[in-house]
Amino acid sequence: MDRRQLRLVLVTMTSLTLCSGCRTGVRHFAELNDPAPFVRARAAGLDDSVSDAQAIPALIEHLEDVDPVVRLSSHEALRQRTGQDFGFVPYGTPEERSAAVARWRAWWASQMAAPADRRRVPAVGNAPRR
Repeated sequence: MDRRQLRLVLVTMTSLTLCSGCRTGVRHFAELNDPAPFVRARAAGLDDSVSDAQAIPALIEHLEDVDPVVRLSSHEALRQRTGQDFGFVPYGTPEERSAAVARWRAWWASQMAAPADRRRVPAVGNAPRR
């Protein structure tokens, strides 16, 4: 990890930590569509009551967000919910990110096509936290 990438991670983690206890901070997954990048980044890991069937596609979409911190937060939320990674690098080139997002989408499509008893992540409800 180079200095720029490390700085991005440190700034992200510091920002998320500082606002984690704020009463006026982000509180709902629905804020993933807020115009402010900080709000979108914070919302990615919130609201465990949102089903995987709703959350995972939204998080996959936000892997292509214009803001690298939103991409980082969305990827981390996906990894926590699914246990999958697919080589996504939030600060990678657009081509690298696009290939990894395609792998995420293909995986999710395969999960939805599989019989419910063979899915790695339930279509409804939340996966156990790791």
